[in-house]
Amino acid sequence: MSLIIGARGIGDWSVPDERPKNYHEVLFKLVPDLAPLFNLTSKLGSEETTDMEYAVFNEGLPVTALQVSGAVTNVATTINLTGATPAKAVRAGDIIRNRRTDELLRVASDPVTPFTSITVDTRGGWGGGAAAMNDLDYLDIMSPAGIEGDVAPTAVSDTPTVDWNYCQDIEEACELSDWARDTKIRPAEEKAWAREKRRASERFKLKWEKALYYGKKVSTTVGGKQSYLTGGLNYWVTSNNFDDTSTGTSIDRVLDIFAQMRSYNQGSDTKWGFAGAGAITRLANLVRKSTVSNFTMSDPLDKRGTWGLKVMNFEGPTMALQLIQSGVLSMMDTNRVFIVDPKYIKTARRNGSIGPVHYDDDIKKDNGYKGIKGRWRAVMGLMLGQQSVHGKWLVGDPIP
Repeated sequence: MSLIIGARGIGDWSVPDERPKNYHEVLFKLVPDLAPLFNLTSKLGSEETTDMEYAVFNEGLPVTALQVSGAVTNVATTINLTGATPAKAVRAGDIIRNRRTDELLRVASDPVTPFTSITVDTRGGWGGGAAAMNDLDYLDIMSPAGIEGDVAPTAVSDTPTVDWNYCQDIEEACELSDWARDTKIRPAEEKAWAREKRRASERFKLKWEKALYYGKKVSTTVGGKQSYLTGGLNYWVTSNNFDDTSTGTSIDRVLDIFAQMRSYNQGSDTKWGFAGAGAITRLANLVRKSTVSNFTMSDPLDKRGTWGLKVMNFEGPTMALQLIQSGVLSMMDTNRVFIVDPKYIKTARRNGSIGPVHYDDDIKKDNGYKGIKGRWRAVMGLMLGQQSVHGKWLVGDPIP
C-alpha cells in the first residue's frame, strides 16, 4: 500500500493531457485598417486602360507672365526671355508690364521661332517711364491695345502636357492543405481558410498603400519578361516639397505652405493630408501652444461623411487640410504628410478581368493539387493630375 503525503499543487500537473488548460476563443487584431489612401482611391473612381503604360494629360493655367533673360537697357526694344518657347504666349498688340518698374510696353510684332524673345515699340510711349530691366524681371501679360479699323489679332494656342505612368501587377497569395482546411483550430471565431484569406487581403492592402506613397516609375525585364512599377506620390510630386526637420514648424510656416498650395487659387480649397502619427502630434502641439484665432484642430469630422475614417480638420485662412492618420506612414515615415487634392487623383486599371481589385479562389484546382490556393490581385497604377496641387511635407518640431 502506497502512502501519499501532502496535497498536489498546480505545478505538479506537467503532462498536457492531465492539465489541458484553456484558450481564449477570441482573436485580438492589432490594427483594423492601415491603408486609408488605398481605401479612399476606391471612392474616387478609376480609369480603364488597354495598355500597361498610360498617359495623364494636364492643362495648366494660360501663361500670364514672362521673365527677362539678361539685363536690358531703357531704350532696347528686343527683350530676351527665359524658358523653352515663352514668346508663344503673346502676339502683336499685347501690352506687358514690368512688375518691378511699372513700365508698360506694347509688343510690336508677332514673335517668331525659336520664340525666345519679343520686340516692343519705342520705349516710354505706353505708360510709365522707360526703365532698365534686370535679369529675371517679371513681365505680366496685360490686355491687348486694339487699333481702330484693325483686323483681329493673331490667335494664341497651347498644348497639354503629358505624364506617363505604368500599371503594376500586385498579387498576394494564400494557401492551405486539404488536411489543414478541415482541422479544428483555435481561436474558434474564424475558420482556418477564412483567416488565411483575410490576412492575405491585409498584406495586399499594405503593399498597395506603400506603392501609392513610395513607388517609382520603372519598366524593366526579369528573365526576359516585362515587369512594371507604378510611380507613387513621392515620385510625382516635385513642386511642393516642404522639409521643416531642421528649422521646425511654426504657424507662420504653415500659413506660407497653405498659401503656396493655393497661390493662384488653384486646386481645391480642402485637401487631404495622409500623415504619420508624429506629424499629427507635432501639428496638434503647435496649435495647442499658439493662440491664433484663425487656426483650429477641430473635433473629428462625422465618420458618416468620411468613409469611417477619423479625420481631423486643420483649418487656415487659405485652405483646410483634413488630416488622416496612416499606419503605413506611422511605421515608415512618421513625421511625413502627403497632401493630396482629391479632385486630381484616380487609379488606372487594366481593362478586363485582371484590372480591378479581385480575389481568385482555388487557382491550383486543375493540376491535382491536394489543397487550396487563392490570391488577391490587381493590375493598377496611380493616376495623378496636376502635381502642383499636391504636396509633400516633413513636419518639424513645433515652434509657437
